Amino acid sequence: MGRKFRVVVVTLVFLVVVGSIGFLGDAYEGGVFDQYEKGCTCHPLTPLVPEAQVSILNLPEKYTPDQTYTLRIVLTEGPIPGSGGNNAEGGFNLYVSAGTLSVPGGPPRVRVNVWGNQSTHTIQGNDQREWDVEWTAPGAGTGDVDFTVTALAADGDETNAGDAWARFTAIVPEAGPVSPPTVDVIYPDGGEDLTGGSLHDIAYEPNSTSFPNDQLLIWINYSLDGGTNFTAILGAQGIPGTSDHPNVFTWTLPVENSTQTRVNVEVKDPIGHVGSNMSAADFEIDSTAPAVLSASPEGTDIVITENVRVDFSEPMNQTSAESAFSLADTVTWTYLSGTFLPWVINSLVFDPDPLLQPGTEYMANISMTAKDDSDPGKSLLALHNWTFTTMSGADLEPPTISDVTAVPSSQEIGDNVNISAVIQDNVGVDHAWVNVTLPGGGFLEDPMDHDVANDRYYVNRSYPELGTYHFLVWAEDTSGLQNSSVGQFDVVDTTPPAKPTGLSVASGDAGTLDIAWDANTELDLDGYDLYRSDTGANLTFTKVNTNRITGTTYTDTGLEDNTTYYYMLKAVDDEGLESEYSDQASGTTITPGAEEEVDYTWLYALLAILIIFVVILAIAFAMRKKPPEEEEAAEEGTVKVY
Repeated sequence: MGRKFRVVVVTLVFLVVVGSIGFLGDAYEGGVFDQYEKGCTCHPLTPLVPEAQVSILNLPEKYTPDQTYTLRIVLTEGPIPGSGGNNAEGGFNLYVSAGTLSVPGGPPRVRVNVWGNQSTHTIQGNDQREWDVEWTAPGAGTGDVDFTVTALAADGDETNAGDAWARFTAIVPEAGPVSPPTVDVIYPDGGEDLTGGSLHDIAYEPNSTSFPNDQLLIWINYSLDGGTNFTAILGAQGIPGTSDHPNVFTWTLPVENSTQTRVNVEVKDPIGHVGSNMSAADFEIDSTAPAVLSASPEGTDIVITENVRVDFSEPMNQTSAESAFSLADTVTWTYLSGTFLPWVINSLVFDPDPLLQPGTEYMANISMTAKDDSDPGKSLLALHNWTFTTMSGADLEPPTISDVTAVPSSQEIGDNVNISAVIQDNVGVDHAWVNVTLPGGGFLEDPMDHDVANDRYYVNRSYPELGTYHFLVWAEDTSGLQNSSVGQFDVVDTTPPAKPTGLSVASGDAGTLDIAWDANTELDLDGYDLYRSDTGANLTFTKVNTNRITGTTYTDTGLEDNTTYYYMLKAVDDEGLESEYSDQASGTTITPGAEEEVDYTWLYALLAILIIFVVILAIAFAMRKKPPEEEEAAEEGTVKVY
């Protein structure tokens, strides 16, 4: 080591150690921090030019107790390193008021004093201007921690000319109580249908109020039984979180079949707090390739109006299945255009356009580009094709349908409507039927009878709902050719309910009358309206109820006492049609506090009996009294005998 380099080293040691020479001794708390005015022997602390700057990177805004942070001391500005002819660039001294400093792995570029509260560079670390130091924060309740770093930028010319000091201080407060981290599973979160063995991104959003995402660790597992049992996903055990929003892990799905698959993501922070989240609902993994279960038509003598149908073993990606279908004759190999009808569960139906030719062989084909409805889809297990041949000399003319009528076109509910049409065919009508759409939804289908005398096909029946009905008359000839025609009719209600009966009125509490009546029997009855008059004259009746009365009783309140009132009733149906008024009935309210007449006859009779009883007792007493002679004899002690 040259003399010039040793001079620089000694200079840096004076920065961090008071009373020491060289780099062999540890820095200590009372080093240059107590000798700012004096500095080291060769580099006084008075500002030197050019000025330098020092900072501490990765210093947290608030520290988490017992958490370890890797700090980086960075010295910038000042003289150009080595401009004086030596590799010496600078040195530093870092002081912390609490916690413990330690040396990170790698070359020994820094060292720490025995108390762990100061660190400085080593001989190997004096040829750079960046140093890493690990700091383990103190325990909970310590409070603020002071950081001070003093650094010297040197040019290595064995003098202090052109060298520069730099200083940085910071106070880092203690963070509050640490909340456990959370995580939200974004995808798959329920309802998805995924293809087994394919790649899919599991998207999740970890969050911690105390730690950045890259300090969180993630574990991802999956369940095939709705969350009862879980299997670890390889490569997703203890992986670090990222600053991406959301975090993503690319998962190769297992080759399994399950409709109860769920993903669970667990997150753990550096001090062991754990949070987790699972898919909100089940999703499906489908690893079975679809297959063709059946296809039609097959064989010979197929009618030229026949549609081609393919039944699959599971739900399909309809677009891919339709694209994989083709139909061509086997002579010219001309592919037929046509229309795909709405799917019926797992069945594709193709309607050729134009009609198939008679006496012709056709080949239908479903290629392996057809996929099921999982994501991205499992291809058809195997290519499927088949042939069929149409009948020779086939009938090319469908039936004709004319003079379609619905009589009457407006019918009372409950009465019949007769739907009829003239249906003719050059070969023969096989059968005809009517599809009727109800006003409230749904439909009715009835076969049509044939009135041979009038050469009309018809259906005669009643319909259960009010409103407008639309219908289709369908006909099919013996060759399977079909035709249809449309029509409509209305079902109305023009009959009001019957006149209510059994109206009666009885006195209730003061100011009230209780009214009752017999129930009407109409099926479309909506309720009753009650009318009142205090004279009984027809033009003086007014409606009592605000809302339609649905029962057969009503209590009229707020009436005058000791007054007679008259009532009539109307029944009303769903269409608002009203019945005639019922017969009148009347009742009189009572007078509050009026005494009722009492029959005192029984009291008078009882009093008379008591009087008679008293008289009889008096007579009996009088008869038992002695004559005067007996009284006198008794007084003299003698008894007279008569």
